[in-house]
Amino acid sequence: MQRRRFSCAALAGLGLSLGGDRLYAFSLGDVDASAGVKAALERGAVAAIGLLGRADGFLGNAQVHIALPAYLNDAARLLKALGQQKRVDELVTAMNRAAEAVYEAIRRDGHQKSVLASMQTREELYERIGYHDYEQR
Repeated sequence: MQRRRFSCAALAGLGLSLGGDRLYAFSLGDVDASAGVKAALERGAVAAIGLLGRADGFLGNAQVHIALPAYLNDAARLLKALGQQKRVDELVTAMNRAAEAVYEAIRRDGHQKSVLASMQTREELYERIGYHDYEQR
């Protein structure tokens, strides 16, 4: 039943309606069309936030799983060769859990202000990984 209502709403947003087994076109004003698109986008965003803002929302979902950035693949292979695959796995898990925490905060509070304090700035990241020292070599 929910699916049919959404389908009819989607058709209405396109200026179409169902009448029995026929499809009818009707005129839709800009304001109505805009309101329909806005409502559809809001529903989609709420559904996505609900899906992603929970345990394994990112980590357990192959479609949105956050993988290690490609530029770290060489380092990951080296770590694996040195028996440190666990550290690579921990990094990937941490990245996905951080994304889940942001979406959970948005779902719960309507914004991400509560998680900002746990995020690091780019400068803090560079300091942590010794980026400037590496660039100096």
